[in-house]
Amino acid sequence: MFKKTLIAATVAACTSFVGFGASAATKDVDLLFVIDSSGSMGAEFTTLANNIESFFNLLTSDSRTGSVAGGLVSFLGTPTLQQAITTDVNALKTAINSVPVSGGTENGLDALEAGLPGGSLFSDIAWRNNTVKSFILITDEDDDGAENYAAVGAAINGAGYLNNIIVSGGGSEYGPSAVPSGGVFSLTDFTSNPTTFFTAFAAAKLGEIEDTDTTPGAVPLPASVPLLLTGVGLISALRLRRKET
Repeated sequence: MFKKTLIAATVAACTSFVGFGASAATKDVDLLFVIDSSGSMGAEFTTLANNIESFFNLLTSDSRTGSVAGGLVSFLGTPTLQQAITTDVNALKTAINSVPVSGGTENGLDALEAGLPGGSLFSDIAWRNNTVKSFILITDEDDDGAENYAAVGAAINGAGYLNNIIVSGGGSEYGPSAVPSGGVFSLTDFTSNPTTFFTAFAAAKLGEIEDTDTTPGAVPLPASVPLLLTGVGLISALRLRRKET
């Protein structure tokens, strides 16, 4: 009787952890803004700084999300980390307001690759463990480097990250790097009507978050596995005890 009770309890507990019939947990989210800092982008930095807090509020007020953190990489010829991932939206806003805009060489794909595992900025960005991770690239020009848009998109997808593109003009060439496919938004709407834009963008982002798995810094065992192993160990111990007696 004890053996049957133990097995039933173990299976029931493991089932609850695996998620049969259970509601999905909220997900923590990391957003890395990757922004063209060439001379034509001053208005875009101002718009983002003025709306970043309300955008984060739209995300965190939804039941699908837990904490939301953000970071900032600017790019010209090379990417520069301006703010590591932080839950302090005021620190992020200060960083956005502090980026100088000048020049005209925009290597946005290099900036995206720098934020991926193994990239030059990956460790310093400090992506949190077990979060939905997303790039948000903002530019008004195409890439001035390799222009390997699809390959970078495949690398982002392979890492389990998202990549939204907010573009105008030649920046539309970044489309194949968007994850999910089609995750491209209008930079004109971003600057001309930010309230409407960020409301719609947050709604789209929440849908992506719901459909995207979190990615850890390491690969731990699922929570159900240690519990299952514990139950198996107890059953084995019980069998051994019965044999000995």
